[in-house]
Amino acid sequence: MEMLVASLIFFMVITIFAPIIGKYVAKIYTFKLYKILPINNHNYQELFHQQTWRYYFLSLMFFNIICLAFTIIIIYFQEYLPLNNNLDAKDKLSFAGTLNAAISFTTGTFCQSHHAETQLTLFSQLFALTMQNFLSGATSIAVFIAFTRGINNNNNPYIGNFYSDFLRGFIFILLPAAIIISLFLINNGVPYDFTGNLNFTDISGNSREIYIGPIAGQMSIKNLISNGGSVLASASSHPFEAPNRIVVMFSLFSVVLLPIAMIFTYGFLVNALRLSWSLYFVIIIIMIASLLLLNLGETNYGIPLILESGQKLGDNFNYLGKELIYDKFPSLMWILSITTSSCGSVNSCLENYSPLSTLVLFSNLIISKFVMEGIGAGFFAMLSYLIVAVFLRGLVTGETSNFFGKRITINEINYVIIVFLVIPVGILIFTAITLYLPYSRELITHHGSQAVTDITYNFASSFANNGSHFSGIDISSDYFNYMTALAMFIGRYTIIYYSLAISGSFANKQKLVDKLAKLNQSNLELCLFLVITVLLVSAIMFLPMMILGPLLELMSVHTGQFKSHNQELQFFSTTRILYG
Repeated sequence: MEMLVASLIFFMVITIFAPIIGKYVAKIYTFKLYKILPINNHNYQELFHQQTWRYYFLSLMFFNIICLAFTIIIIYFQEYLPLNNNLDAKDKLSFAGTLNAAISFTTGTFCQSHHAETQLTLFSQLFALTMQNFLSGATSIAVFIAFTRGINNNNNPYIGNFYSDFLRGFIFILLPAAIIISLFLINNGVPYDFTGNLNFTDISGNSREIYIGPIAGQMSIKNLISNGGSVLASASSHPFEAPNRIVVMFSLFSVVLLPIAMIFTYGFLVNALRLSWSLYFVIIIIMIASLLLLNLGETNYGIPLILESGQKLGDNFNYLGKELIYDKFPSLMWILSITTSSCGSVNSCLENYSPLSTLVLFSNLIISKFVMEGIGAGFFAMLSYLIVAVFLRGLVTGETSNFFGKRITINEINYVIIVFLVIPVGILIFTAITLYLPYSRELITHHGSQAVTDITYNFASSFANNGSHFSGIDISSDYFNYMTALAMFIGRYTIIYYSLAISGSFANKQKLVDKLAKLNQSNLELCLFLVITVLLVSAIMFLPMMILGPLLELMSVHTGQFKSHNQELQFFSTTRILYG
């Protein structure tokens, strides 16, 4: 009952505020920017001239490569820069770790293979990583807006100017929102200072060190844009990031609010608000179903061997690896939110979830590009699914397929197929290489289906720009640093390239007004085809990996052949009974 009440309150708040924020974002990208700048309209048009989709992508890549190089230089030479008193000279970050961290934060993935407290200085945290939080987030919003313009344009190949779109998102959306959230977090106990390592004496009289840094600042922007990179190695499970229940719930709202608001931004920009509401309720249904399965996976159905003795272990919930202070809902809802978005910040240990829960998390990670993935980036991926759904509906009904009044041709379908294939093909290739090389196999702790789950989840998370990972692999090794860095780069910019190509292809087409009206009238039917498309495409692409990983592990548990995970659960449950 408590889980149900908390879920209703959570989704009610999202339903109230997401359309409001979505309308604000739409206003930001429709007002005349030159009116508040010290330049006239002519100079503004000269400075921010309109770009086709290819020039838009080239501008984006030029800017992102500069940001990447800047980040690598700061991190690699951080020991010679100010604010470096917390750096551990014996645990210096290798070039592979530096490259991984730089690509991770530049692409908005934030896969932390480094130990943030000892391997990164306060200067690197502030001027490299926190800055990249803003820059990668503004880049995602810019691509989303450009994609929307291409669909809305009427025989006009220009989809805007990257630098203008980037500045609007950075100045008028991310910066003010991050400041407000930071002040709220500081007021509720989240630290923000530049102390670094603080020496203190514990109650046993032993000398200890604790790291204190600009936590509230990076925490605000990482949650706002669903990125997940943290000043702390243990991320959102650290007491400094979760000092009380208010901060935990506020952080949970901030992770999902802006990505969902982008759905309504699209509705306001293309005058299809009914479609936005339909898509929103589809996402809510998916999240509620996932939450119920997660709860089931962490109770009786997920851990049957614990219950074989017939003894009731409290409320039969798997508490291993979870934060007990804030009850079940924050842990389960948080892990659900970070897998359905691109936020890789965890507040519980993924390795300790039951096979059924792992299956749910893996499935959410796979369809995260459809659900919300992150600000902007998730929605233009969702529209790729929507294009295929419209195309399939046209084949079923015998009508000419059109997308918001634009005829769907072979060009758009080819681009969409490439967008679909980037993640599954990349996962298969990278997993096969990892399992084939003797050196990489030594970096894997588990064996059998659990090892397959660990590896495939790691690469799926990297290609999907999520950043979370299982603890069964040595993520800090040079091999996984290079491999995940390459996966993050490919997953980010390949999908952006072909999404902009889809936008440019639609931008050159003439609108069919009568078809546009008909499309907006059939939202329920369209959403049904959308759900079928997502399930069908995901099953075709990812079912073999799911069978070899979490599905095989789940069947092993229920046939009594799986030992290690349940023995660990039994040990924890016994300890919990003995020590309360």
